[in-house]
Amino acid sequence: AAETPCPAGSYSAGGTTAIMCTTSPAGYAAPAMTGTPTPCTAGSYAPLGSAACSPDAPGTYSDATAAVATSCPVGSYAPASGSSTCTLADPGYYSANAGASLCVAADLGSYVAGSTATAEAPCAPGSYAAARGAAACTPAAAGSYVWAAGASTQTPCPAGSYSPTTAATACTPAPVGSYAPSGVAAAIPCPSGTGTTESGQASCPAVAGPTPASIAVEQVLKLARGQILLVLSASSSGVFRASAHTPKAKGSRATAGSDYGTVTVSGSGAAAAITIKPSRAATALLARSPSLRVSVVVTFTPAGGATAVSKTVAVTLHGSPKKD
Repeated sequence: AAETPCPAGSYSAGGTTAIMCTTSPAGYAAPAMTGTPTPCTAGSYAPLGSAACSPDAPGTYSDATAAVATSCPVGSYAPASGSSTCTLADPGYYSANAGASLCVAADLGSYVAGSTATAEAPCAPGSYAAARGAAACTPAAAGSYVWAAGASTQTPCPAGSYSPTTAATACTPAPVGSYAPSGVAAAIPCPSGTGTTESGQASCPAVAGPTPASIAVEQVLKLARGQILLVLSASSSGVFRASAHTPKAKGSRATAGSDYGTVTVSGSGAAAAITIKPSRAATALLARSPSLRVSVVVTFTPAGGATAVSKTVAVTLHGSPKKD
């Protein structure tokens, strides 16, 4: 009687006429009427008793003589069938599940810094990601800010504020005496004749500085030894300065046309006290003169950048000239 050939998935050393067939082992394939099973190459597999090796499905891989395909671990993927290895997820991409055939790009506002990532991370405040698949977030430029995590855009600083550094999470109000248009890295000083009285301004309106009449002389005191005390006020806050002078006296060289003495300004804001102590030469001149006219020039610089103004206060001192 004729011998029956070995069916597919089994083999016999005698080939087609063997009396006894052996099941093809896992990782090998035995087509019908074969005498030796064929080992599966990497990227394919064969369970026990297989007639042929099967290519690994996308998302799986295998070494040579594999009985089953293995799912790619998280952080990797296999895009095509018949893969012998898995590909690591590139920066900007991640693979959250085993057996992935594709990686997922980091979404807008997120990033993936390294390879083999299993998840994306949101951009920190002060940075953003404007495109998918970002490997790093972009710091907000000077003049802009990002206040919350996971941003896909930066925001220009609104008018009235500025940001001098990169990666800012908030903008700084322009200080008094300056302004800031939208999206600038520094506040701009107000031009002459303009100013601001509050911080956070987008422009500098014209400021009418105080006129000399708005500097009020509240009190003039003639103290002993030729000292003078002036009490002044102004219609706004600012800085007072002063100097004292005497007219040129005939036949006198001392103090003529020069400072009368030491000037001290105390107080701040809209009020000040000015004390003038005569020099030795001025004291001597006063002692030999029946009277001496002292001109006190007061300069007031308003806060906010307005133009400084001056006012002259005339003080007549009576001397004690000695009779011959």
